[in-house]
Amino acid sequence: MIKKIFSNSLIKNGAYYTLGTFILQGINFLTLPLYTRILTTRDFGITSLYTAWQSVVVIFLCLQTFSTIQNAKVTYEDEEYREYNSNIVVLSFISFFIFAVIIMGFSKQFSKFSGLSVNLIFLMLLHSFFTLGVTFKNTILRFDGKAEKQLFISMFYTIFNVGLSLFFITSVPGIEKATGKILGAVVPSIILGGYFYLEIILKTKPTFKKEHFIFCLTLGLPLILHNLSHIVLTSSDRMMIEKFIGLEETGIYGFTYTIGTILSTAAGAFGSAWVPWYFERLKREKYDEIKLYSKNYLDFFTLVTVGFIFISPEIVRFMGSTDYWIGKYFLPWIIFGCYFIFLYSFPVNYEFYVKKTNYIALGTSLSAVINLVLNYIFIPTYGSFGAALTTLTSYFFLFVFHETIARKKFGYKMFTVRQYFGRIFIVTVSCFIYTKIVDMIIARYIIIFALAVIFFIGAFKILKNKKN
Repeated sequence: MIKKIFSNSLIKNGAYYTLGTFILQGINFLTLPLYTRILTTRDFGITSLYTAWQSVVVIFLCLQTFSTIQNAKVTYEDEEYREYNSNIVVLSFISFFIFAVIIMGFSKQFSKFSGLSVNLIFLMLLHSFFTLGVTFKNTILRFDGKAEKQLFISMFYTIFNVGLSLFFITSVPGIEKATGKILGAVVPSIILGGYFYLEIILKTKPTFKKEHFIFCLTLGLPLILHNLSHIVLTSSDRMMIEKFIGLEETGIYGFTYTIGTILSTAAGAFGSAWVPWYFERLKREKYDEIKLYSKNYLDFFTLVTVGFIFISPEIVRFMGSTDYWIGKYFLPWIIFGCYFIFLYSFPVNYEFYVKKTNYIALGTSLSAVINLVLNYIFIPTYGSFGAALTTLTSYFFLFVFHETIARKKFGYKMFTVRQYFGRIFIVTVSCFIYTKIVDMIIARYIIIFALAVIFFIGAFKILKNKKN
């Protein structure tokens, strides 16, 4: 039976991506407590701010060229698909050069506006561009169904990153600790990203085909607004906390947010297997199969979310020093927001499949505007707790906007409103129960045990049905 189950490409690749995520998150679990004890809250605030700004810069550098690979995979035959990848790498080089010259030309002004030094801005440019090289390679492997190779690259990249960061922080005199942590991320990205860029170009020489550039820019340019809006959703809270309150509060919120987004990381692992499988089934019009797997996927992740909410205080205490523990009181609302990111992935993946990236940009930008307004209103008064609630609200609207667009414009019908409401209600009740028992370990563990029983019963039923 096990052999039969793992012959399914979705389950097999999903297992690889999930295993990889657990391993990589395990590495982060072991190192984050070290970082929070080696770095001050101010140092952690600087690295958090750097990460927030880097996520903005990386959106513009290469015009979102890599985001079009998934559509190219189902549009072009194999040989032309490889040619397409080589051509858009060249397009990425050109784009990076133009934006790098502009940003460094105004580096002092950007430094004053962002709160980062000119040296960190330069490192940010290199880090962003070469990280995209790794992203290019991993995206190609993902849609080629080579999950084990992507897992190896991700593990090597992460271990290399962590090892160098700890080395620069603890063993190199004269380097600020925050800068040392950042350097540990920059060096591996240059080495691996540079290698993968060259590999793609040398394997299939660029042809500079106009059709490929038009295809890429038509789909990619609207995604700049989409991804910029996502950065507003994920990073504007930290930027505003730094401006209104200070770096120490930014460090605490950034630490807590990092824990909350473990759920998003898990969703990304599942999605890495789900999206290629989903696109292929849509192409073959296997709608009944899609609905069956989608229902199981939704129920499974809802259960994971609730379990993660109740176990999160232990994660906070393990991963951070006492200076960071206050984050456990607003953490469930961040986790709930990440659950809406998972829900939104269903309609947005359909929008990607039908190549309507302009509508993707519209839905995400509307939720970003809501996020900015709410952050401006609530962060000065309520600090990190206000930021957590605005994150939840903004991600709720992100899901609602994309679900509405996909249904009204493109006839998308994956789940009924009742199916969505039932799962959202369960997570909502869990968050409110958490606020009452956050410091009651036995009560939370009883709930976690009950959830584990439900999970294994459900898994057994699914396996039994597959056997039949």
